[in-house]
Amino acid sequence: MRTLTPGQWYLRFTCEQCQQKEILFADLSRGQTKIKATYVVQCSSCSHTGSYDGEKKFVPPPRSGHVLVPSSVGI
Repeated sequence: MRTLTPGQWYLRFTCEQCQQKEILFADLSRGQTKIKATYVVQCSSCSHTGSYDGEKKFVPPPRSGHVLVPSSVGI
């Protein structure tokens, strides 16, 4: 699992077998562009290979006094 940068957008997929959410790559359009593509990827948790449309995910900056801890849960 790579470290996510607060305030950035990412494309992710949800494994159709184990429901694990994983990052495909950073969304350089910052959520502004509709990306029409299908990605064939292997889940790092269960090794299932599937075809997915990218889901957009924004990682908000941490609130003052809060610490952002990278986690694979809820990415």
